[in-house]
Amino acid sequence: MIPLKKLFKNRKKLGNSNKLRKHRSFAVCILVTAILIIASLSFISNVAPTQSSTVALATDERQVNAIDVTTQTVPSASKLFTQQQFQCDVVYAYVGKSNSSNVFGDFNGLLEYPLSQYPSAVYLNFTRVSNASTEFCDTKFEVYLIEITTDKGPAEKYIWLEGTNYNHTFSDFNKVQSAATHVDDLIDRRTLTGQGGHFKFNWTTATSVVGGCIGSIARYTSNPSKLGLWSAGQPDTVTVNIRILGWITINGDSISTTTNAANTNNILEIQLQNLENGFIYNKLVPDDQLSQMDLFNPTVR
Repeated sequence: MIPLKKLFKNRKKLGNSNKLRKHRSFAVCILVTAILIIASLSFISNVAPTQSSTVALATDERQVNAIDVTTQTVPSASKLFTQQQFQCDVVYAYVGKSNSSNVFGDFNGLLEYPLSQYPSAVYLNFTRVSNASTEFCDTKFEVYLIEITTDKGPAEKYIWLEGTNYNHTFSDFNKVQSAATHVDDLIDRRTLTGQGGHFKFNWTTATSVVGGCIGSIARYTSNPSKLGLWSAGQPDTVTVNIRILGWITINGDSISTTTNAANTNNILEIQLQNLENGFIYNKLVPDDQLSQMDLFNPTVR
């Protein structure tokens, strides 16, 4: 309660006149009434903002739980939904002439050809960086756009999903698989060369997974192979750009999608180095072993 000021400070003594005695009880009644009124106003002024804050919080919580798949801006109370979950790194990449010309028949007897005569292979490393105990969902995927571009124009574009569970009792892998279909809420799948991903249960902070590979290597089509990234001539430079498109969240029986407001900003950009008939980026294999292996499938001896 806000302290009250003395209402009769420096009150003059009026003596023992009959008039003062006559009205003393009346003055006391006025004083008590004034105190009650001021106390009531003080209580109302202190309580009202608290009630308002409580209502606002409840509204934010409902927005978080019912977030729409087309959401572009995230409510302030759901900042945890938009923090970066993994540190993404490229440990190896190679683009160049393929030694494989394998053509095979599918189950219907139709021939399948390698997608490109000059395919790509990008090997990724992911490290879990955020605190799982602060997440408000069962499972979440971070969705990456990976673009392999050349100075001549041709490019390949891929989606990669990296995810883990935040509710440690969650174990429904069917829901995990169904989440991948919601990529369409973040990007037109028809513009992609391909899609890949990885999910690890109970992924602990600061641990890494190496080995995820994305690219046109080992992808097949019913049409004869084309030149791919070499279709405008041999490039002088090849670059890999990676950015986060958004997040796919599983919470109970609902699956929602959140767009990254900064999805035009690359979180990683690397330029491959020229190597004979192709381009390479290598932090995985000792250089003296490169000539002894299939450059699209690096192995450390």
